[in-house]
Amino acid sequence: MTTTLETAEASVAAGPKKPASLTLPARELLAMLKKVRPNARRSFPAAALTALEFQRSGWLKVSTFDYQAGLSVTRGQQDKSKIRQRLVMGDSIIHTLGELVRGGSKDLEVTLRWTWDRAAEMDRLQMDAGGFELAVPSSLASSSEAEFLEVMTSWPHQPEDGPQRIDRTAIVDVRAFRDLIDQIAHAISTDETLPVLTAFRLEFSADRITALATDRYRLIRSWIPTRLNFDGSILIRLSDWKRIRVLLDKPGDMEITLNRPQMAEAYEDVLFAGKDFRAHAAAVNGEYPKINTLFSSEWASHVTVSASEMLRAARIISTTLERNVPLVLTATEDGTALQITGTNGEAESFSPRIAMQAENAQGLRTAFNPKFYQDALKAISGDKIRISYNEQGKGHRITDGAIPLDRLATEELVMPVRLPSQR
Repeated sequence: MTTTLETAEASVAAGPKKPASLTLPARELLAMLKKVRPNARRSFPAAALTALEFQRSGWLKVSTFDYQAGLSVTRGQQDKSKIRQRLVMGDSIIHTLGELVRGGSKDLEVTLRWTWDRAAEMDRLQMDAGGFELAVPSSLASSSEAEFLEVMTSWPHQPEDGPQRIDRTAIVDVRAFRDLIDQIAHAISTDETLPVLTAFRLEFSADRITALATDRYRLIRSWIPTRLNFDGSILIRLSDWKRIRVLLDKPGDMEITLNRPQMAEAYEDVLFAGKDFRAHAAAVNGEYPKINTLFSSEWASHVTVSASEMLRAARIISTTLERNVPLVLTATEDGTALQITGTNGEAESFSPRIAMQAENAQGLRTAFNPKFYQDALKAISGDKIRISYNEQGKGHRITDGAIPLDRLATEELVMPVRLPSQR
């Protein structure tokens, strides 16, 4: 009976099973493993596995896959020589390397050694570093290992007799895209009973990529310019994005490719590919709320204030409030300043008056959830914050006050809460 590892070995390349090794800095290997750390929350064992692939040339690839997202990082250049593969328990080897690095020198090197045990008819992986010779045990002792390795390396491609896939690719700056999603991430819902809202929406059009998010109480959209020859959209889970984001730590360009079967209307998965990394994520199925229509182009009233002063005042007043107590924003009678107040039992806190520029905003008095309001302020970059509204009880739009209304890149709508009763 053939073993799993024997099957995996045969699937890579035929020929004699000669020993092979690869030496690299221990900290570099540990960093690679941490970037694609397995999804520990998955209930099936395969999600805890990490695939190691390497060649004598120094090329190394580290991958994980949980049937929802697949991540991989590489080092070196791949050549035509034989590829060695091994599935290991990712958290286990991370823990071992962490202990080695913690007690070793900064330039500690680790050697991965693949050898073939003829007696047991299976290959073995050993990790040598700092005088330690450490065995890395097999991940699974069943035939499912070879099958999972095949799925991991081929997903999400269709079999040869399957439907043809259509893909559309955009090229973006890594950091610009990462910052784009960071701006809207705080408004993505964590309520698993509404799974479509636990995702953000990416929209691709001729001149831009737009990201949108909502949790029903606030909604935000932001965009970055780009040149595309296609239109489309896709929903990506926040949980998948958090894993993908770790890979986007170096400057440069990356490709974003949307994929769908030829006869399908919606894109089913997305690929992020850059220098030394690749990440696939399955799309979320469902109809996203039509939140674009809620960003009205006409706003009757506007208030513009210092962003840093407003955020500082909101933070300080929030520390004096109990849970579910709102921040109250009130304009002075002469319409030249804005003040934040909050009531805690019998005591009331007041911020200094913050100078403002108002347009049709006399008598402004509104209240917000402290966290939601601060999240919105932090998401908007710039020295000034503009608060726009039509009715004080309806959604208020928060934008960069230094940018003209017709050129906004990021805007957030926050629903006000009921004003505390006046004494």
